[in-house]
Amino acid sequence: MRLGFKFASKSNTLFTLSSLPTFPSSVPYFSPSFPSVSKNFTFPGKKKLSLFVQRVGYKTETQLSDKMESGREIEELNRNLYAVIEPYSTGFLKVSDVHTIYWEQSGNPDGYPVVFLHGGPGGGTSPSNRRFFDPEFYRIVLFDQRGAGKSTPHACLEVNTTWDLIDDIEKLREHLQIPEWQVFGGSWGSTLALAYSESHPEKVTGLVLRGIFLLRKKEIDWFYEGGAAAIYPDAWEPFRDHIPENERESFVNAYHKRLNSDDLEIQYAAARAWTKWEMMTAHLLPNEENIKRGDDDRFSLAFARIENHYFVNKGFFPSDSFLLDNVDKIRHISTTIVQGRYDVCCPMMSAWDLHKAFPEADFKVVSDAGHSANEPGIAAELVAANEKLKNLAKNKP
Repeated sequence: MRLGFKFASKSNTLFTLSSLPTFPSSVPYFSPSFPSVSKNFTFPGKKKLSLFVQRVGYKTETQLSDKMESGREIEELNRNLYAVIEPYSTGFLKVSDVHTIYWEQSGNPDGYPVVFLHGGPGGGTSPSNRRFFDPEFYRIVLFDQRGAGKSTPHACLEVNTTWDLIDDIEKLREHLQIPEWQVFGGSWGSTLALAYSESHPEKVTGLVLRGIFLLRKKEIDWFYEGGAAAIYPDAWEPFRDHIPENERESFVNAYHKRLNSDDLEIQYAAARAWTKWEMMTAHLLPNEENIKRGDDDRFSLAFARIENHYFVNKGFFPSDSFLLDNVDKIRHISTTIVQGRYDVCCPMMSAWDLHKAFPEADFKVVSDAGHSANEPGIAAELVAANEKLKNLAKNKP
């Protein structure tokens, strides 16, 4: 159970149990059989307080906008993943002379459109991605980016840049005859979501961003050039040892050489080492199922080759701070940022920088989570963020 107070003032501050004042005996008992209850109290000589009790299995350092808005109570948001569903339509869209992308739609065919942008780049989509959205309300669009998942050709780097992917999103939107849509992306998906939204803000109705990755040099250096090794030395050493000592000045460049070798076995070996490093660090607590993905040569090849290709080319952005420099173009869009406090892959410094540049966005920090969208606290906040945008859309004049 989590107890907290909100002072009836402009500050949205969450107090943990250890910081609570002593209650007078007149405060009524709250039954633990209710998942969440709230009541207003007035203490002599004190400001009016709103007491809330939540029984949750994770901790979030967050503004209380899902419970309180402008001093008034609002309906508590659902935070549970939705049931597993199947697509009602699937297809392939030829987006260039080289590439054809896989797409699918699930949920409500007449619903509110949302597009899911997967991570990596090169990670592809999975059926579990549909579960963040209410299938009765949302028309859920998933697609595999160039070279990833079911898209063809597999692991292809030719004509594969951020700007090509942005064009693909627009081509898919037009193909599906969707005037505008909500955009949801995590990790590299947050990078692409920001780049797409800054390029086409008029087509975006809302944003949900998780595990913020701005593809700056310091972020790449942190994860691929030894920074994160301070936390995961056991996972780092196999990644490091795959590269001879005389090539370790730049691991990204050394892996680039191997991932683009003429020998497919050399590519596979490098791809496994690259992918396992990321999979071993993606959760706060080790996730064996996720780690095993590094043994899948087909998945690893696309994941490692495409990631490395984008990182060597600095995301194909014209400057290191490009996404932050252009954030003013989207500050009018309803947005939620969800970040795991102990995210090693995309450390919180980037989410914090985005939060400072985009203070209008809701900023949710999950205290007991790492990087993965499948960690309970992060998944709950992602569902709640979609619920909030759903309610805004329903109440839109």
